[in-house]
Amino acid sequence: MGTGVSGWGEMVTNEHRTDGPRRSDSAGSDQAAWRRDNFDSLSGLPLPPLFVDRLEQAVALSRLGSAGVAVMAIGLDAAAGQAMDDLVGRVRSCLRRGESACRMAGDEGVLALIVLGDGADALEQAIQPLLDALGDTDAGAISCSIGIRQPDGAADGAADTLIGDAEAAMRRARKAGGNAYRVHGADDECEVQAGSELSAGPRGWAPRGVRVLFADDLELARLVFRDFLEASGCFVDEAENGVSAAAMAAEAVPPYDLVVLDLYMPGGDGFGAAHAIRAREAWLGLSRVPIMALTAGDGEDERQRAAECGIDRFLTKPVSRADLLKAMAEMLPAERTDAAPSGGLHHDFHIPPGLEHLLPAFLDEMLKDQKVLRTLVDGGDRAALADHVHAMRGKCGMFGENGLFDLLGRLENLAPAGGAGEITRLVAKVVERIGHL
Repeated sequence: MGTGVSGWGEMVTNEHRTDGPRRSDSAGSDQAAWRRDNFDSLSGLPLPPLFVDRLEQAVALSRLGSAGVAVMAIGLDAAAGQAMDDLVGRVRSCLRRGESACRMAGDEGVLALIVLGDGADALEQAIQPLLDALGDTDAGAISCSIGIRQPDGAADGAADTLIGDAEAAMRRARKAGGNAYRVHGADDECEVQAGSELSAGPRGWAPRGVRVLFADDLELARLVFRDFLEASGCFVDEAENGVSAAAMAAEAVPPYDLVVLDLYMPGGDGFGAAHAIRAREAWLGLSRVPIMALTAGDGEDERQRAAECGIDRFLTKPVSRADLLKAMAEMLPAERTDAAPSGGLHHDFHIPPGLEHLLPAFLDEMLKDQKVLRTLVDGGDRAALADHVHAMRGKCGMFGENGLFDLLGRLENLAPAGGAGEITRLVAKVVERIGHL
């Protein structure tokens, strides 16, 4: 995956070394015993202790001026034994001199040490062969979520930290819909690579010509949703709260094909709307309309409550257009779906593909919101502060601005009872982040 560098590649990958983890006493004379102790017999990949040893050496050498390195955590979006074997094979086929890999615990995926070349796009060039291998339509594309972590200083090179951060970024990519990669930033925030779909081939299916009811109190969120569905020939009706959504669902003739609800809206939330819709269906003996939650929250209690209210699917923001359409299509009869728009690998770091034209509207919203945010902090109304922060977070989720999304999440948690000084400091970070958009 990288452009191996002479002079240190042998040191990282040489299987005849006289040191290393789990080495047998006779390793110097018995290579087979050494391999048995340090390599997985099924995959042929190094065992984790040897991988960590190689990673630490690579980081140490990079500090001395050798090639840069990065850790990739490559996780399957749908675990399966055969898919795991296929993933291992494709990762191994991409490894070059000075690079290494091992299986992650629990067969969740594969860890890879990659070597970076020169230039501003070194990381992009290093991972492209893997993206191509995973998206190989002839062999069958594999849907994976990838987290990437680069050491960014002399004090930032502990192997367990790098691996942990890469795995955290991978899980965040999976949580956002999967089949994408994220780079963990130096400030410990995972920066979304919005629209970085791994497979350039077909992305599944999309709804086609269906009637959809979408409820969200944020006008910008409704605008984004309309934009996502515009090319699919869908008919979208909008509601600003759960009460209106339940009423519109009751009055719809014929019934909606799909209902998509934000869970937290003033004037009636999504939980109540779903409960009302299900109660009416049961009372009148009507068929169940598929209901999806599209929300910034992702707690287990929220998921459980959503299921109890009759919500069929729970999708968290941020979500890409392709992943939203695919999730919607999976809830519909096959005759109401069509091929989803495909997208290649995009490198806009914040705005999902297809939403670039809405960037000015998003930025205007953030500038207005930060002024309201400061006013609420000064006024001391903690409940209003929490509501406003949640609304800001929802907007960021729709646009894949995860750095700000995470900061606002921390602020939302602090708003009800956090210390004033801590809240003020976090608000300052939010304002600074907005200024950098």
